[in-house]
Amino acid sequence: QALLGAIGVGEKSATVIGATFQWFLRDLTGMLGGILFAFYQGSNLDSNAKMWRLVADFMNDLGMLMDLLSPLFPSSLIIIMCLGSLSRSFTGVASGATRAALTQHFALANNAADISAK
Repeated sequence: QALLGAIGVGEKSATVIGATFQWFLRDLTGMLGGILFAFYQGSNLDSNAKMWRLVADFMNDLGMLMDLLSPLFPSSLIIIMCLGSLSRSFTGVASGATRAALTQHFALANNAADISAK
């Protein structure tokens, strides 16, 4: 709700094109950031799974905080929204990759699917 209000939803002076562009730019930044993060850090995620899992949790909290604070800084709205999206994209890549590594670690009896389901 904070993001929608910040991009102008509910204001008569806001345009649909402006809101769409801001939302598109935010999502594009997150997608490109996730791809680049996976490219540069993908090989490190297996060997340091616990550390990257902690980093992923921290980055998720940071991304949500940026989304909540973005309406308070209207002049920097786009930058803050893009940084929040970038932070959450790092979270998605790091948490998904480390989940697989941690599941494999706990699957001692060749039961990775059972561990993942539980």
